[in-house]
Amino acid sequence: MSLEKAPISYDEHGEDVVGLGAYRVLETFTDAAADTDEAIVEDVRRKMRRALQDYPALAHKTVTIGRLDPDEDVLGRARFWNLLVLYPTDRYTSFQTVYHELAHLAIHIRDQRGEDVPPTSEEFCSIFAIARMPPEFLDEDRIAYLGHPSAPQKEWPEICERALEYRDENGVNSHYIQRAREWLGVDE
Repeated sequence: MSLEKAPISYDEHGEDVVGLGAYRVLETFTDAAADTDEAIVEDVRRKMRRALQDYPALAHKTVTIGRLDPDEDVLGRARFWNLLVLYPTDRYTSFQTVYHELAHLAIHIRDQRGEDVPPTSEEFCSIFAIARMPPEFLDEDRIAYLGHPSAPQKEWPEICERALEYRDENGVNSHYIQRAREWLGVDE
């Protein structure tokens, strides 16, 4: 198991964390990935290092990367109770999947802090994740649990941020998910 830490700092008052969390890769992941392609491990490490920069809720936390069961028909999985993300070892994981699974963990932490976030909504998680992504990291033609947008890909993060702002302004029952789909141009 390897552990990688990024610098952690505080704001001028020493209160809010402005930094990164850490991650570790379980040997079961590295061993299984090495059987397929050793570059899969380095690719996940690179994507985790970058994605953690966009999740301040995970600062001072250590995320564990484990092996997704090959029989599961999913792209990734998060186990928020122990800050575990599971990725496949037989193929590369997209940036969007990495951001989505980390979003589950960040949402759980925010929920535990008493923030009004839906910890089990996959749609909210996708909106939350895409809103944090630099457009150049969008590497799929769809958004998990939302669909295939017709809006230009470079606009997806801004549209998802607008949907989150709409939710904040109009309440949790504001149909912000439908608004996000509408603004993204997703056919339902």
